[in-house]
Amino acid sequence: MEVMVRSARSLSAAILVVVAFVLVDTAAAEVLVNERAAAVEAMTGPQPDGTAGLGPADGLVLVAREAVPPPRPSIDPIAAADLAPLGSYDMERLLYRRLRAADDHRVIVDELGPAFRGSRASRLARALDLLSERRAWFAKGDLTRRVHVYVQAIGGDAGAKDRSALRSVLLRAGGVWLKAFAPGEPWADDQWQTIPAAVAGLARRPGEASGERVHLVFGPGDQDREWRLAGGSGNCALLLNGPGSYEVGADAQAFVARYRQVFGAPGTPAPTTCRGPNEVDDDIARALQAAVAFEATGVELSPAPAAPPLPVGAPARIDLGLGPDPLGLAAAFGLSSEQMWAYGGFRVLVAGAGTSAEAPVEGDDTARLLLTPTAPGPLQATLTVQGASLLALLGPDADLLATLQRIGGDPTLLERVAADPAGWSLAVPVRPAGTPVGSPVAQVIAVS
Repeated sequence: MEVMVRSARSLSAAILVVVAFVLVDTAAAEVLVNERAAAVEAMTGPQPDGTAGLGPADGLVLVAREAVPPPRPSIDPIAAADLAPLGSYDMERLLYRRLRAADDHRVIVDELGPAFRGSRASRLARALDLLSERRAWFAKGDLTRRVHVYVQAIGGDAGAKDRSALRSVLLRAGGVWLKAFAPGEPWADDQWQTIPAAVAGLARRPGEASGERVHLVFGPGDQDREWRLAGGSGNCALLLNGPGSYEVGADAQAFVARYRQVFGAPGTPAPTTCRGPNEVDDDIARALQAAVAFEATGVELSPAPAAPPLPVGAPARIDLGLGPDPLGLAAAFGLSSEQMWAYGGFRVLVAGAGTSAEAPVEGDDTARLLLTPTAPGPLQATLTVQGASLLALLGPDADLLATLQRIGGDPTLLERVAADPAGWSLAVPVRPAGTPVGSPVAQVIAVS
């Protein structure tokens, strides 16, 4: 069964491939581990930094692929091929039998993909309806609350009927576990920005918060990158629902390390944010990203009469009124404009006509510069912003780099901060109101 998901990378759609499985009926966040025995041992044993591996206190649930002592909560797998040829009634009977026989009365079907498009997905939805009518001695309540769904994005097309059939499965499943990787390769950044929200929308029941039953599942690869993208503001709620791993193999301990960064040690309160302990506020990081864009567009001076030409060789004072908070940083930092000018490391440089001068922006939003031009020509102005001063406002342990890595977006500032964490800066052109970028703030002329 498939559904199209728009990707920013191309006009082609992604198809969501469904994998249904049954999970414990609980509101607690769990970590679902689908790994070989060696990876399970690496995840559950002591970690390289001395911290504890995953265990019962983390809500660890294993897909029972291989025997791994000691006994842990587990889900028994069902091959998708066992369900594919069946009608709704036979699907329901198979699911029920396997639920009843499983040690923890939980099963996972791995995986329902192209074989469950169209009418097959509709039959699965009907099977879940039938299962919901069962009353079992081994489990209380609606058995379909234990049926969850893996979703994986692959290239292709899907029609309205296929999308409708997929949605009918997602709505009935107890949870939706989204494989956040393509077969054989990681997701691109734009897929992280579009696919999780699309799946959350498909799975949303009436009266339910978007993404309430959607989880993110990690595959092999760069766990730092994948968890950073998963922790972005648009996906954080899904990550906090409880993550999964799917054949991460050699990356098992890297998965656990990132898990601990978000969820903490066993017994700690459930996290309410995906930010690391020293990361800065997302709004501040985004405001800094937006400020970089002003390097191309510049900022305008407050409206004022045009300055008269300055004579060569005569001392002059130039007053440049920038207006309150032209880059939007004071608002993001929660400071007044006067406070931001005083502590944010802002200075104005005027150069040209054989001279240059630099001055801070004062509390009245004005930079006052003294200079003596030695040649005719234009005087250009630049507002400079020192990253070290801004970071000082955030505290000595502020980790802007980690925040920028997590939220994504325009990489310009990220690259600058990574290259020089303490010395990065911004240089924003300043121009008279109503003039194009590059316009001078004053003109120097020769006097005969």
